Amino acid sequence: MPTVYAEVVGDSRWRVEKGDSVYAIARKVFPGDRAKQKQFREELVESNSDLFKGNINLMSVGTILNLPGFAVAKPVVEVVPEPLPDPQPEPELIAQEAEAEVIDEPVVVVPDPEEIIGKVVVNVGNLQADNRGVSRPLSRNSEILKGDTLKTAVNAYTQIRMKDGALISLRPKTQLKISEYNFNGTEDGSEKSFFELLSGGLRTITGLIGHINKNNYLIKTSIATIGIRGTHYGLMLCDSGSCAGEEVAMKDGLYGGVIDGSVVIANDSGEFSFDNDQYFHVESNVAPPIEQLKPPPVFHGKNEKRYTRQDQQKTEKVKAEMAELNDNMEKSGDQDKVQNKLKTLIVSQGGIGNLPARVDEFIESNLPVLNEQNDNPLNNTPAINAAPNGSAMLVGFTGVESNTTIIEHIAAGIRIGSANNNIALGSITAANGTTIDNIPVAVQESSDGAQHTLVLSGGAAGVANIGGSPLGVNWGRWANTYELKEDGVPQQTFGDLHYIYSDKLTTATQLTALGGLLTTEHYTLAGGTTPTNGQGLQSNLVDITAVSNFQTRILESYQIHVQDGNAATPVDFIMENQNPVSFVDMNEFDLVDSGLKIGSVATCAVTCEGSATAVFIGQQAQGMMTTYSIGEVDGLKGANGAAIMVMDGVSIPQQ
Repeated sequence: MPTVYAEVVGDSRWRVEKGDSVYAIARKVFPGDRAKQKQFREELVESNSDLFKGNINLMSVGTILNLPGFAVAKPVVEVVPEPLPDPQPEPELIAQEAEAEVIDEPVVVVPDPEEIIGKVVVNVGNLQADNRGVSRPLSRNSEILKGDTLKTAVNAYTQIRMKDGALISLRPKTQLKISEYNFNGTEDGSEKSFFELLSGGLRTITGLIGHINKNNYLIKTSIATIGIRGTHYGLMLCDSGSCAGEEVAMKDGLYGGVIDGSVVIANDSGEFSFDNDQYFHVESNVAPPIEQLKPPPVFHGKNEKRYTRQDQQKTEKVKAEMAELNDNMEKSGDQDKVQNKLKTLIVSQGGIGNLPARVDEFIESNLPVLNEQNDNPLNNTPAINAAPNGSAMLVGFTGVESNTTIIEHIAAGIRIGSANNNIALGSITAANGTTIDNIPVAVQESSDGAQHTLVLSGGAAGVANIGGSPLGVNWGRWANTYELKEDGVPQQTFGDLHYIYSDKLTTATQLTALGGLLTTEHYTLAGGTTPTNGQGLQSNLVDITAVSNFQTRILESYQIHVQDGNAATPVDFIMENQNPVSFVDMNEFDLVDSGLKIGSVATCAVTCEGSATAVFIGQQAQGMMTTYSIGEVDGLKGANGAAIMVMDGVSIPQQ
C-alpha cells in the first residue's frame, strides 16, 4: 500500500477532519516532541489568525489551515491508513439468523451543516441512509441528515440522538423516514419532528420538541398516526407476516406501549389515548386500538434479549464476587483493601452492564459515617439542607498558599460521597416571590491530609450573581464575608468566591458507557458568573472552550480568555492547560499562558498562572461545569469565575 500524508492538502495546508483539534494535529505532525508541538500550536494559530480569532477551537470539519513554515520544511508525518471494519454483532450476543442485507455501494455525501439533525450513537450490524436518490452506509458517530430514511439490516441494532435530545432505538429490519425536522434550540413554534415508520419497530425517549407544542411531533404509519403527551414509548409495525419470527404468534398490525407519559393514536376509527404501562394493537387503519395485557416484543422480544444476555451473565458473576468482597470487609474491617479489589474488578469487567453503578452504590453504602461534632460549622449555618450523594460544588477564588504569604489562584471541587465531605444548601426568596433553592452556603472537605471548611456569613442572603442552566446547574458569587479554615486555622482570602453546583453529574458508569459512543467532543460557553479579580472588581469573560476525547478519557484542550479592565491598560489573560488532562485529574489542573496575542500585543504581560476544575453534567455528558482562577503570579489582577459549557450539537432551552 502506498504511503500517504495525513490530512495534508498540497505541501503547506491541512484539511481538518472529524476528531481533529489543535493539540491532535500537533501530535500527528510532531509525535513525541512536546517542545515542537507547543511551537507548532502557537504558530498554527498565528498563521490562521483570521480563522481562530484567539480561540483555538474555532474550526470545523473541512476547514483548510495554513501550516507553519517550520513544519512544512520537515517531512510531514507519514501515516499508513488501516481499513476500518464495519461494526459486526458479537457471536455471543446475536445468532446468525440470516445473511446480512446487502448495502448499496456508498456514495460520498458532504452534508451542509444546516442539514445535520442528529448522529448515530450506537450501532451493531449494517445500517444505511437513503436520501435524494443516494444511499450511504452509516456507523457510530455518523451524521443524520434532514430527509434521511434509515434502514437497519437483519441483525442490526441502532440508537440515534437528535438535536433536541431525543433518543431513538431501531429494531432489526426497520425503515424509519425523517419526513420533516426543524429545531433551532428553542420551542418557538418553528420546531418540528415528523417521522414515518415504514417497517420494523422503535423505542424512543422524546426530546424537547413536542413538550410545549404537542402538534409539532408525530409518527405516521400505514395504520395510524401517533402523537405524544409524554416521553417514553415504543412502536412495532407488523405487515405481511414480518413478525412471524417473534417468540409468540403476532397478527399483522401496529403494536405499541407507553413507559412514561401518554400517546395519542389516530386513524379512520377515531382518536384514542394510552398512558403509563398501557399497551395496544391496531389491526388496520379503520380499526380501533385494542388494549393488550402484555407489552409487545419491541420492549422485551427475542432481538432485545440477545443484546442483554451477555451483560446479564457478567452482572450476575460480578454480584457474586461483590457479595464475597462484602463478607471479607465485614470480617477484616480493611475498607481500603476491599475498595482496591473493587476497582480491579471494574477494570477487569470493562464497565459492562450495571457493574460500575453497583460498585458505586456498594462503596457509598460502606463509607464511614462522619462523626457529629459540636463545632461543626454546618450545624451553625441557618436554614440549610445537606447536598445529596453524587452532587458537587466547584469553587474559584484568590487565597494564600498554605504556610506562606504567596498569593495563590485556587480552583477546586468538592464531591459528596467521599468521607468527610459535606455541602450545606440554603435558599432565598427572589423579588418576584420565587424561592431559589440549592444555594451552597457552607462546605466541609478533606484532602491532602487536611480538613478545610468554607462558611458564608449570613447564609444564602450573601450570594450575588445567581443563575442557572436547564441542565441542572446553578451558580453564584459569595459577595458577603466568608471564612476559609484549614484544620481549624483561618486562612487569608481576597475578593469574592465563585461557585457552581449540580446534583446531575455524569456518573462513572455513564462515562464508561460514553467511551463506546462518543469520540472527540467540543464544548462552548453557555453561561456563568461575571468574573471578579482578587480585589473584588469585575472582569470580562470573553470566551471559554474545551475539547474532550471520551475514548481516551482525556481533556485535550481547555482554553479561557478573560480581560481584567481595572487598570489604565486592560490586561488580557488567555490561558490553557499545558498538558492533556485525564478525566480522573479534572478536579484540579494547572493553566498556563497560551502565548497567543491580541493583535500585536502579547497577553499576560507579566508571568501568569492559574488553575481550573471541571465536571461533566448530564447522562450523556451534554454539559461541563467549571470554575477557574487565573492571574498574575503573586498578584491580585486576573479573574475568578464559574461557567457552564455545552457540547456542540446539544441544544438547551433558554431560561
